[in-house]
Amino acid sequence: MQDVHVISFGYLHGDAPDDAHLVADLRDHFLNPAPHLPNLVFPDARVREHVLATPGISALAEALVAAAEALVAGPGTEDVVLAVGCSGGEHRAPTVARDVAERLRGRGHTVDLAHRELRGHADHGQDRGEGRPARPV
Repeated sequence: MQDVHVISFGYLHGDAPDDAHLVADLRDHFLNPAPHLPNLVFPDARVREHVLATPGISALAEALVAAAEALVAGPGTEDVVLAVGCSGGEHRAPTVARDVAERLRGRGHTVDLAHRELRGHADHGQDRGEGRPARPV
């Protein structure tokens, strides 16, 4: 079975990874976290809770899981790369990327999670990868 690589990123820092098979752009449909969360970024629990409580986020995460599973089920042999982007890559994208990765793992997939704009927060599926370098994108 192919692995799934989930990458969060911020469009203010560059385009989506070239090797992404699926790209979710959160900028226009899901607003930045509320002003009551100044100077907080992922993985702060308050940021995660706020983003995950946003209407539509759970449905989007489930749709991304379904799309990734459809690609994995196909005849291809390449790993599946799913990119989730927002403006800065510090709130919405890493929160949704982590949620998608956790859902995929819960369904038995091997998942590598990297946050392009948050160096030091890579998750390689075993020990949550704290402090390990992110996968090059």
